[in-house]
Amino acid sequence: MKEVMKDIPIRNKEFKKMLDKFLWFTQQRVYQAVGQSGASIDKTQAHYYTSEEYRDKIISLGATHDGFPDSMRGYSFQHTRMKLDPKGDLDVQQEIVKKHAELIFGFEEEYALKNNALFVLYPPGGYISWHNNANASAYNIILTWSENGNGHFSYVDPNTGKTVHMQDKPGWQCKLGFFGSYEDPKSEMCYHAAYTDCWRMTISFIFDRSEESQFLQEMFLEEIQSEE
Repeated sequence: MKEVMKDIPIRNKEFKKMLDKFLWFTQQRVYQAVGQSGASIDKTQAHYYTSEEYRDKIISLGATHDGFPDSMRGYSFQHTRMKLDPKGDLDVQQEIVKKHAELIFGFEEEYALKNNALFVLYPPGGYISWHNNANASAYNIILTWSENGNGHFSYVDPNTGKTVHMQDKPGWQCKLGFFGSYEDPKSEMCYHAAYTDCWRMTISFIFDRSEESQFLQEMFLEEIQSEE
């Protein structure tokens, strides 16, 4: 039985320095040049989409839920989802495209990573609604930065049926999770959501189930936990 979600300590100082480069995207002039998903959604609605009521609704859909989150409030910088604001500063937008390529591709090359699945900056009141990623079953490395720790990642433990809240901490943290598909045992299905009352950034990369990918995952985890 796979462990659903676990914290991975980040001890490697060089890795932390590389992560800090992504904080460039927290500048107001930067995120304002990108369209914000869910900009009109208020706090009451945000709490609904991350509530137990909505969680149970999504779970009740079974395999008819497509795996994607239905709602999110945040600025996406992931290259297939990034939408530059038509009214935004063109010079800043060009900087964004250049910086994204520099950091994401450089990060992937340095740490033998593939498939940047998520890159979102959440403002206070930001969230991602309950979903399960059954459409993209894989191991996920989830890197999260929190301004002051006033946010959390939640998931349903399929072994107990209980919701687990993983409180954010100020700065960077890393989680490793496995998101199963509908063809996998129910014990590998992971319904999850996140909410924050402070600025929060999440960058995730996926590893497939191949032997080579598992080897790269183990190398990556070993490196970021090393103090050398």
